[in-house]
Amino acid sequence: MQLNKNPDYLPQLFPHHQGRDSKEFWLLNDQQELNFLDLFENQKKELFKIKNPKRRFTAQQLDELYMDWASRCDVNREGTWVYYPWSRRMLRILDEAEFIQLRTSRNQHKITASEQSVLKEKTIGIIGLSVGNAVAMTLAIERIGGHLKLADFDELELSNLNRIRTGLHHLGLNKAIVTAREIAEIDPYLKVTCYTEGITASNIDTFLGGDDPIDLLIDECDDLQVKILARLKAKAYRLPLVMETSDRGMLDIERFDLDPALAIFHGKLADLSDSFLREVPAEHKMALIMRIIDAPNTSARGRASLIELGQTIGTWPQLASAVAMGGGVVADISRKILLNQHSTSGRFYVDLDEILPDKAARRKKSNPEEDFPQHSTQVVPTGQDGAINLDKSIALSAEEVANLTTGLIGLPQQVTGLNYHWYWDGKHLHLIIDPGQNNNFAHFHNLPGKILLGITMHSLQQKALQRGLMLTTLDSHEDNRGLIHHTVGFSRSSNELTVDIEINRRRTYFLDSLPALLSANPVVPLGSYVLPGSPALSITWITDPQAKAAMDRALGRMRALMILNPHGHSDFFARAIITEKEGLPKFPGFEFDEKALTAFSMIADYKSAAVLKSINGGELFTGIFTQAYQCKLAYLQVDLPDDPGRLGSMLVDLFHAASDLGLTVEPLCFPTTLSNRSGTMPEGMDSLEQDRLIQIHLDFCKEASMELSFDQSLFIRIAYSHEETGGQRQLQKLNFVIDTTNPTHE
Repeated sequence: MQLNKNPDYLPQLFPHHQGRDSKEFWLLNDQQELNFLDLFENQKKELFKIKNPKRRFTAQQLDELYMDWASRCDVNREGTWVYYPWSRRMLRILDEAEFIQLRTSRNQHKITASEQSVLKEKTIGIIGLSVGNAVAMTLAIERIGGHLKLADFDELELSNLNRIRTGLHHLGLNKAIVTAREIAEIDPYLKVTCYTEGITASNIDTFLGGDDPIDLLIDECDDLQVKILARLKAKAYRLPLVMETSDRGMLDIERFDLDPALAIFHGKLADLSDSFLREVPAEHKMALIMRIIDAPNTSARGRASLIELGQTIGTWPQLASAVAMGGGVVADISRKILLNQHSTSGRFYVDLDEILPDKAARRKKSNPEEDFPQHSTQVVPTGQDGAINLDKSIALSAEEVANLTTGLIGLPQQVTGLNYHWYWDGKHLHLIIDPGQNNNFAHFHNLPGKILLGITMHSLQQKALQRGLMLTTLDSHEDNRGLIHHTVGFSRSSNELTVDIEINRRRTYFLDSLPALLSANPVVPLGSYVLPGSPALSITWITDPQAKAAMDRALGRMRALMILNPHGHSDFFARAIITEKEGLPKFPGFEFDEKALTAFSMIADYKSAAVLKSINGGELFTGIFTQAYQCKLAYLQVDLPDDPGRLGSMLVDLFHAASDLGLTVEPLCFPTTLSNRSGTMPEGMDSLEQDRLIQIHLDFCKEASMELSFDQSLFIRIAYSHEETGGQRQLQKLNFVIDTTNPTHE
């Protein structure tokens, strides 16, 4: 004889007309060695109390009331016996009507008796029983719904117990069954149906419709395809849908019952067809999830966690406190929807950080200028006092000056963040290089500005010489705002042929060495670049594949370190361009894919970057930047001279020689500035960042089998021009606009 034909998550009920007279009742006891617990008398006495709210009964009075009632019936045949097969317990409780009356008595009058009766007739479907467990339990405890349909294919694991309130003895069981059993032990009269295979295209119609169609759908699953399917079907069945994410208390309400034309996910995927959404390619799923949850608008720790998925954590983290609150929020809005007390669709936040702000906490906004020292004025003598007044500069026409400043070698302003201001006063050409408000971290001691000044001036000098003009530097200094001021004058020269020979002679080294890079086994010897009248610049070529890969990764790690630093983060995002249509940041000089841009969007607010920094995270960004800098050809290392501007001549000559071979030249200043910033008196970096930078250098030397000093080197990336996607990072010819008024106010 099969004693219990119910699924293993449902209790077996023996109503008062069966009870102890049932043969099955006693067979169960004989075979299962049941633990009996008779709760009937206590529940009956409590029922007397709630039916007489104006009276305060003593224990003796309740005993007397119960005895009086019992004298008029056969007590042993009253109530319902409930058998829980998973725990072998047999309980006697009140019959259904009285049990529900008593159990919901403390809902009144927040829920009226008539509302409770309406709710009793409702069927609710819940997909996903992690967060959904808190939702289902709250609905059951409040008795919202008379039938709960639970769907989840997953089994309970120990890591789930950080947010699911259940016992260790349930580990390994299906989550829907665990939830159903917990509900049954609170209210055995509440109907529950489990879909232990989860929701699929083949069973969703039965889940939503079937013999007992649902009135409300609650989505708490992790599977994007199921989420999409649930909404497309909810539209077809005209069902309201609710979702809660347990981050910032984000609550989605989609009233497809009131507006079946409503776009799913509030239109966040409106540009995609239903056919695409029904079978989303795996490579697009994460990007769509980021769009759905509006990833940049999640909490700082939530964004940091999303970044670390697949890096330091395997799944999306959820806290019991947030899950419990989410269960309450969903139950509350579900009750109102089912009672026609709420009809608005939309996305809402129950964010405790906003509701309960810590007003006493110090909220200091990151301002790079506060933590960096002011620049002191440095004057580079160019002659006797009053040199500009005593020089022999000649006047040039505006057209001549425009020709001279057209096609100069440099880097675009949107890449460097440096602002070029040129103006011509009739006899003198003035260049002011302004690092701007957001470049104090990347432009430590103005190194990039000084190098770019050298590049621009040497390029200008070559153009001037080819036009029979001599270029003379009259003044060069850096003011207390960090602006580099450089003034030159022009005089006539007749040595055009000699100049061309000199320029070609200086380029000879690169014209001889660069072709070796294009061979099957590139080996470029150590060398030096000689500038007349100055010490030679020592050069090292990095062409070995293992050494190049080590440099790629070192650059990626340093870039990732920079964007997790508050000042480096400010520098990087100051140049971001966000279009209203796409909503994702773009960064001049980099061609990141959508996945990478989505990741960057999640740390646009420094709070999430700070979380990553605190947990030594952000490896995802290391990978993104490593790929961006991946070099298939070579790196060039040059010992840093005392005057960084001297590198300008070398870089201009390298640019011309490389261009003839279809190669690009990208000077990398940030390894130098970052390493110098982490010296004996670091500015803007904490001890943890310094240690990480030291480790990056040590790892590079070990992986590359080279001993190179980052703080005393400039690294230059040589690549094929046809393979470059971030072309703006390379040296190129620029056209500058010349003003006739001084743009600075000193």
